[in-house]
Amino acid sequence: MDRRVRRAVLERLAAVEEIAARAGATLSAPLARRHIQTITDGWRELLVQHQPDPTGRCPVCSGWLRRRRWPCEVWVTAHRHLIGDGTELAERPAKNSNPFCRPRQVQVVPRQLDAAAAERTVARKSSVHSPGGRASIHQA
Repeated sequence: MDRRVRRAVLERLAAVEEIAARAGATLSAPLARRHIQTITDGWRELLVQHQPDPTGRCPVCSGWLRRRRWPCEVWVTAHRHLIGDGTELAERPAKNSNPFCRPRQVQVVPRQLDAAAAERTVARKSSVHSPGGRASIHQA
């Protein structure tokens, strides 16, 4: 069954390609419209099946443990072939595997441009620490 379906689909695509290659004065507009309508209806049906679910995953494409994040390969392929503007879909940022961990926040410290400024920073840090080794928030 699978081979017959595959062969029938590939033969139909080849026939449509052949009709398009022989296009010109001999190709009738109703025939062209019918083939275009059939192809666009098929794309729409396929894309509707691959719409993301409420969790943002494709309900049809399966991954190793859970369904694939959207856009799945079907939508990426549709974009590449139907839009064909040369732009790729933006790559998704990697997520942490642990849903309970917070994203790490990093403070960016600008570089010291001169040695005098670096010495002032070191002096300021050393004056904050009390003689007992604990930091005091009341000292300047």
